[in-house]
Amino acid sequence: IGEARTGSTFQFQLLDAIAHLKSPTGSDILSTHVPDNKYTPFQLKAIFQKESFVVKIHRQYEILKEVQNQGKISVFASSNIVPYSIYTQELDKLVTCSMCEIEKYKPLFGLTIEEMYLLKQ
Repeated sequence: IGEARTGSTFQFQLLDAIAHLKSPTGSDILSTHVPDNKYTPFQLKAIFQKESFVVKIHRQYEILKEVQNQGKISVFASSNIVPYSIYTQELDKLVTCSMCEIEKYKPLFGLTIEEMYLLKQ
């Protein structure tokens, strides 16, 4: 989750790459941007039925907090609009050193040296 122009696309693409690295070959991983409209909570509810997904969204919704509290999803943010995110990316640090930002995900996902190398390519 992140406001526009906060590095949310970088974070989305990084999380998508991590999901593909950590999932068995051939896994069906949904990667999508969900637009902000009156149907968004319903779209999110449908997405949460999938086994693997990475969603980019520019606004926080209560359903995200609820489902994370159930242990079914992990919410990441690229701005401070989400106080319950497990990691909040900071734009100034991303701009200064994007490779350093990738390093911050290593302990969150148990990334190996080889996986880190692939992510940085």
